[in-house]
Amino acid sequence: QETTITLIGALQKLGLENYGIIVFGSKIRLVKTNEQTWGSGCKTILSQQIRFDQDDETKDAQALECAIDLLKNSSTRGEKK
Repeated sequence: QETTITLIGALQKLGLENYGIIVFGSKIRLVKTNEQTWGSGCKTILSQQIRFDQDDETKDAQALECAIDLLKNSSTRGEKK
């Protein structure tokens, strides 16, 4: 959980808000879409959804598929290179 907080703090310090957060274990849970701002609601949801003691299996492949679908359907795009 500390790593996640550090990463989000670094993204905020860089001024980046355009990112999504998906957590996964026995279920895939969307915490923040790239359209949402990082506010108290997202922080609360993230703290409730990170459960290392309750998830005894992982759906990492399904989480990647979910992330790809979110990126494909995203209304925001990154910088073109």
